Amino acid sequence: MNQNTNVDRQASIARDEYCALQERRLHRLEVVLKNFLSYDDRAFQLDLADAAILWTFASLASHRRRADCESYFYHFVDLLYHLTMDTVNTLSELQLRQGIAAANAAIENLRPGLGEIMQTSVQEILKLDKQHFARLTAEMLHIVRSTSLEHASPPLLRDLIVRCVVLCRAIELHHLGGAPESDIVAAVSALVRDAATLNDAVMDEIERGRLGIEDPKRL
Repeated sequence: MNQNTNVDRQASIARDEYCALQERRLHRLEVVLKNFLSYDDRAFQLDLADAAILWTFASLASHRRRADCESYFYHFVDLLYHLTMDTVNTLSELQLRQGIAAANAAIENLRPGLGEIMQTSVQEILKLDKQHFARLTAEMLHIVRSTSLEHASPPLLRDLIVRCVVLCRAIELHHLGGAPESDIVAAVSALVRDAATLNDAVMDEIERGRLGIEDPKRL
């Protein structure tokens, strides 16, 4: 009886810690998205968008290491969080340096395994019917990632990131039994719509002769 009580207590503590982590992540993401247009280094915006797409591929494939992709994304969020003016004005210089160093170290620790996760995620997605929502979504994201992403405006990048996060969270909640499949369908629809809007905007720039990019390879 005491052993069962101890197990229940440990499970409760783990749930509380997980909820606290998710709350902190979402708070920092809100701060980063609010300041997204003010980052001087465009590489930060592109890195966050690319991390969101990677997480989405892993979620669509139900990859066993999709949590690593989620962590990778939120480590970039942590990095950018420590570069916002709100945070700079709140934390000490030492706290800022430590926060940035910790985020960079965590990113580099996870980076080596991301290629394998993406490769196996694509392999699993390609096994699906061509009209399956996961495959259609992945193909649209592939087009965006391989041709349009680096040319997209910051507002469109921000919208894409939001849609990726919403879809990934809907998929994860569905796995946990806490969200209906209709939430995934709605999230997919919004993501595909915003990804198409981003891609169309870049294609319009190409037609106007302002950009020149190669056609994307198939997924």
